[in-house]
Amino acid sequence: MITIAACDDKEQDLQKLIEYIDKEFTRLQVQYKIIPCSNGQDLLYVQDEVGKFDIVFLDIELERDNGIEVAQELKKNNPCCQIIFVSGYNRYYKEAFRVQPFQFVDKPIKKEEIIQVIQDVAEVVIDNDEVFSFEYKWQQYRILLKDILYFVSDSRMIFLFTQDGKKYEFYGKLSDVEEDINKQTDTFLRVHKSYLINMTYIKIFNSEKVIMQDDKVVQISTRKRKSVMEAYMRYAL
Repeated sequence: MITIAACDDKEQDLQKLIEYIDKEFTRLQVQYKIIPCSNGQDLLYVQDEVGKFDIVFLDIELERDNGIEVAQELKKNNPCCQIIFVSGYNRYYKEAFRVQPFQFVDKPIKKEEIIQVIQDVAEVVIDNDEVFSFEYKWQQYRILLKDILYFVSDSRMIFLFTQDGKKYEFYGKLSDVEEDINKQTDTFLRVHKSYLINMTYIKIFNSEKVIMQDDKVVQISTRKRKSVMEAYMRYAL
């Protein structure tokens, strides 16, 4: 899941920004969440609580905080965070380059400009993450591999379960899914002819079964037990 923060102390500007972000990421069919903040200290606190942000839209001139100083704190713990500064004052541009922002957006926000910036930063963040793509009922989906708990195959249908409790389905072969994912990462493991699991989300593992983060119990097929055990030990180490 892509985590996005939007920080502006002007409620109207904040809501407009969130509207544009929400519209574009919905169109991209990528799992995401938007966290709104009205000041820099709240933004830093939320990062400590919920984890690192992938993208931050940050007003430079906040009532109680200096946006550039807030960005520096964000980057200390999260150097890969993509920061887009939003400001009506170009005098900050030179100073802001110290935190290597992704882009600047002038206030008042222009629809065409902000949409282009959102599309550009989304492309960078998505390209930096492994993604599984599929189509179902003429709808295209792109799910980050780090968000997938496991795949389950049932006849010609494959069901995809994510760590936030969502379920997707599509037609295909689990062997094709496994081949596609193995080109990107080594965190997925075929423990049964019908199950391809993300080892990141294993809660309990033994030679006969695994229990996933959502408490799903998956039996390990007898013929795969030795290879599954070896693969999981390599991953764990």
